[in-house]
Amino acid sequence: MAADDVGLQRLIVGRCILFWFCFWLLVYFFLLYVVPLTLRRIYVGDKMIFPPRFAPLVFAFLMSIYMVTLMTFVITWANTGLIEGFLGRWWRAFYIAWPIAFCLILLGAPRLQRLSAALIKKAG
Repeated sequence: MAADDVGLQRLIVGRCILFWFCFWLLVYFFLLYVVPLTLRRIYVGDKMIFPPRFAPLVFAFLMSIYMVTLMTFVITWANTGLIEGFLGRWWRAFYIAWPIAFCLILLGAPRLQRLSAALIKKAG
């Protein structure tokens, strides 16, 4: 491979990494700031979309979708690269990992929230 080809390949890979970083930064911003602001304004009568008793399920669903999407994308990319058939391999990894992540978050999040609250030093 010629030196020019290697330089061009590095430039393309660098731009792809920068693009995906910016893309997921926007997704992160959207999920953390835009969606909650929108959900505060969506009411059915005097109630929110979901009653408070569904908060653990909604949290587990959103967190698992967020984490599994990012992690399976990055791991699939690291293992196989962005070559032909990437989306198929990524989708297979996603649909295998998502139910597992959902159950683990649903079961583990309350305990981890209590543990993190116990580890935080109280003010005053």
